[in-house]
Amino acid sequence: WYRRNLSIRRFASKVFSRLRRKALTVSIHGWAEVARELAARETRYLLQVNDFQRKRKRQAHLLLLQAWHREAKASADATRTARLRKVFACWRLASQEQRLLQKYLQECAPISF
Repeated sequence: WYRRNLSIRRFASKVFSRLRRKALTVSIHGWAEVARELAARETRYLLQVNDFQRKRKRQAHLLLLQAWHREAKASADATRTARLRKVFACWRLASQEQRLLQKYLQECAPISF
């Protein structure tokens, strides 16, 4: 009876040690799987953040370029307007000079020096 009881205990001990090893192995594999999933999720999130930042930076550059283009056009328009004003002022002075010269010549023609 004692030997039978001892062999049952040894058998039970072997079974339980195998079950513990199996449970430990399953547990470790489970934790490894969770760790892989977490790493993959973190990588996806980091890639999404990186993509978001690149898009925002690209949009900021585009807005800056558009603002620069508008300012350059406004500056060119202002320069062109200033030049046209100078040209018209000169033209006005030249036409006044021509009128005065014609008037002077008309006044001097009858006198004929």
